Amino acid sequence: MNFWADNANAVSCAYSGTGALKTDFTRTGNRTKKGAFNDLLNSITRYYKNNCSDGTRQDSYDLILGKYKPYQDSVNSPFIDRRPAYVQLLPYFLGTSILVMLAVFWFPRGSIADWKNLLVIGGCMYINARVLLYYNRNGYQFVNWPKLVALDFLKKVEVFDGDGKLTGIRYEEHSDFRPVGKKRS
Repeated sequence: MNFWADNANAVSCAYSGTGALKTDFTRTGNRTKKGAFNDLLNSITRYYKNNCSDGTRQDSYDLILGKYKPYQDSVNSPFIDRRPAYVQLLPYFLGTSILVMLAVFWFPRGSIADWKNLLVIGGCMYINARVLLYYNRNGYQFVNWPKLVALDFLKKVEVFDGDGKLTGIRYEEHSDFRPVGKKRS
């Protein structure tokens, strides 16, 4: 039985970056709390890797397998981040806001209930809420997409300011793309 679980872990590491899920059941025939907790950690790791760092992995597969040919396909570097500046800065605003809020909780000046501390915490919570709301509404802008080969369901739309100057690109679904499990009206 361990052979199959070890094989599942090896295959899963190749495509997802983590070990396989439910290997405790494969090894012992029972689901354990430790195995469920390990699956939770693997799922969280997969979510992070798939959304924040997996584009480069796909780019390397495309390069090694010959889907992308640098001598034919490349004119400009595809690795330059052309998203608008505010989209690039939002993760830093969120991280800074969380760091400031934690600093006020851990090292408050005087009482934590002091009006200055509450004002800073409230401001940080407001910034966090606004940034997370923007993330929720514009999630495609924050995913680490592969850059070498275009995806079938995703299109890049150029963003212009009021003067007609190009300020970056925006990712959107193609109009003919139909996600599985979602009903369109």
